[in-house]
Amino acid sequence: MNSELQCESKTMSELPLRLQRLTDLLSEMEIDAMLVTDEINVRYLTGFTGDSSSLVVAADGTTILSDGRYTAQIADECCGIQTMIRTSSQLLPDLTMAALRDLGLKRVGIEADKITLADFQFLSTGCDGIEFVSKMGVVERLRMIKEEAEITA
Repeated sequence: MNSELQCESKTMSELPLRLQRLTDLLSEMEIDAMLVTDEINVRYLTGFTGDSSSLVVAADGTTILSDGRYTAQIADECCGIQTMIRTSSQLLPDLTMAALRDLGLKRVGIEADKITLADFQFLSTGCDGIEFVSKMGVVERLRMIKEEAEITA
């Protein structure tokens, strides 16, 4: 299932800024997209409070990868973010591989300190033509820069 979720109201006005800051870094890091697999970083960038999800941040948009348990929650928490929901017979790495191939990416940054070796090997084997580049700490460095709402809180 692939659709763009629309929200009635934006609950966290800083979300576009957070995603934009990461998107702006893609060309500087010489990658087409960043695969965010750490759940804390997914939450920081999107506001999504569920688990078992990943994020693909590309220059032309962001896609959250998850399962059917979170369809309504993603709609509430992730305004304007593209979503791909895995089928009951798919595992998250299967959906991730499909998403990366569908987007036609060539160089993808990964949180090398957050992804398991098994998942990395699975993606590397199944994503011919995609070069995975270690980009550790990218989102964590963004999280260090506090926004107005965070300072106020």
